[in-house]
Amino acid sequence: MAGSQYGKAQVHYDLTSDEYSAVHDRFVRGHRVVDLRGYLVGTEDRYAVVYEPDASTVRWWSHPRLDPDGLEATKADHLAEGRRPVLFTGYASSAGRSFAGVWDDVPGPQRSLHYDQPIDAFRTHEARARRREKRVVDLSAYRHVVPTERSLFSTIWDDDDGRTDWMLTGPSDSPRAQAEFDRHSAAGWSVVRSSGWSGPDGVRYVTLWERVASTFVAVHGWDRPALERDLAAHQADGLRPEQLGPYPVDSPPVARYTPIWRRRDADVVVPALVAEFARGYGLPAVSLAIARGDQVIYTHGHGELVQPEGPGLGSDLVVPGVGTIPEPVITPARPVDPDGTLFRIASVSKTITAAAVLRLVERGTIGLDDQPFAARGALAAFAPTPADSRLRDIRVRHLLQHGAGGWPNDGDDPMWSHRELSTDDLVRTVLAETPLDTDPGTAYAYSNFGYCLLGRLIEAVTGRTYAQHVREDLLRACGVTGMLTARDAPPNGDIIRCYPAPGDEDPYRIRIDRMDAHGGWLATAVDVLRFAVRVDGSGPDVLDPSSVAFMTTPSGLAGNSGYGAGWTTSDDDDAEPGVGFHSGVLPGATGLLQRAPDGLTAVVLTNTNVRHDTPDRTTDTLAGLFRLLARIRGQVDYW
Repeated sequence: MAGSQYGKAQVHYDLTSDEYSAVHDRFVRGHRVVDLRGYLVGTEDRYAVVYEPDASTVRWWSHPRLDPDGLEATKADHLAEGRRPVLFTGYASSAGRSFAGVWDDVPGPQRSLHYDQPIDAFRTHEARARRREKRVVDLSAYRHVVPTERSLFSTIWDDDDGRTDWMLTGPSDSPRAQAEFDRHSAAGWSVVRSSGWSGPDGVRYVTLWERVASTFVAVHGWDRPALERDLAAHQADGLRPEQLGPYPVDSPPVARYTPIWRRRDADVVVPALVAEFARGYGLPAVSLAIARGDQVIYTHGHGELVQPEGPGLGSDLVVPGVGTIPEPVITPARPVDPDGTLFRIASVSKTITAAAVLRLVERGTIGLDDQPFAARGALAAFAPTPADSRLRDIRVRHLLQHGAGGWPNDGDDPMWSHRELSTDDLVRTVLAETPLDTDPGTAYAYSNFGYCLLGRLIEAVTGRTYAQHVREDLLRACGVTGMLTARDAPPNGDIIRCYPAPGDEDPYRIRIDRMDAHGGWLATAVDVLRFAVRVDGSGPDVLDPSSVAFMTTPSGLAGNSGYGAGWTTSDDDDAEPGVGFHSGVLPGATGLLQRAPDGLTAVVLTNTNVRHDTPDRTTDTLAGLFRLLARIRGQVDYW
């Protein structure tokens, strides 16, 4: 058995069956398999595996030793559960031939598995995949010696979106494989998978290529000393191993290797992961921005900005005191710009509102223990005859921590009621008609309406509209000048079109204009990031350390799930351990602001919210965002 950590990768080879099981048990959590091969050394089965860190909630299943009957049963089980094959190989084994494969539950296009294909049909197989507009995403070749020796291969096909920037080469002997490598790599192609086998005509190789500009090293026919030498050398060069590719030779009976190393630059890794995520969830557009400390280090836009064809982006209802916003002018589609395209950020807005309130607390304008609805409170005029006398016991800290005692974000969320009313009239109506559920300060209940009240509090103590104060006081101090609330947004401009998921409400018929303080901001991914890195305690910040600590420390309220004041800081079903975040979901919008212990802060925004159902699990776009950011952090070495 040999194995070690090289950079972020765990590399293990020459494993017996028991050794493989032990390694698998060590790395099944917090990692994913990027290469799994079985091979025969003399009469002994051996296994090689490469793991990469992956803190996402992607679940995967590996099967290192399947016979043909077991393979068919495994395929059927995973298909029935909505899982997809991601790695697959056949190999000569002590049983004649066996199979190894990995399946996961990442949403995406359908995939089909093809195995025991005769090597003579290799070129025909590639042509058939292209005719059917499929994309080959994995490849292996192997020999089968019972009852007669044959050379076979396997592939995984991905239902694709029309991209054709892939090709197969081989079967080739060593000189021809080297010539193909020199020619195609010089033309901008990168090796994705390479597989060798020892057949009747000697050792041959087949290779899968994609046209991706990446720094990589791929070799073939390496013995174990050469492999171990290069694993150490390429680690020093900043290259990460992603394939070992062992195969057996008979004289003497040893293993040879077709290893691949790649430099994991963000410019190569992130676009591919974002594209896979967008295809899997059917997302028209994605905007991503990442910072280390207080510096933006990477941005990426996927999709196009297309103006809505319907009424304006504020509200298409006649709103007292607001009127109707005219229809926008349709403009040609343009690529999504993370520093220029505005998205609805939904409840990520709460982080902004919390920071704005805490700046007022620092100045003494507001106190965390102020009671806004007490007799002389700043919001007392909104509730002259409240439905619940306990309203007067609510403190500012309760509103920030979702502990006011009522108005939860459930089927009776007040923010979705009385759609004919203005914001102020809605507040008066709810306070007069809806009693609290619990005593203030005793239990957590996530409340959009509670943050709406914080917006009204800001207006009452500053004499300005919520949006004016936040833009001029908080956002300007963060270097942010382009953010708008949907109420104040012009009908035209660089605002992404929102798309409803099946069965969801029309994004342009909800009262987004009333959601300012809890879910109504429009922002670019970069501007959300510029704000976030100025309130994270890493300095220079626009908040005192005590305010940052208050925002990011769980409230201690019953059922708080790690929520502080505008940030969640403990585990979520879909989040990585140890990260702080706030998410946002509306019809036609999903967003996530996340900061991790490694110093990276990320913002990712999309323009729809869809569910992905399998028989054993339901996920949605937000779960996909958590997965995406975890995979990016695990796979990128260089920003």
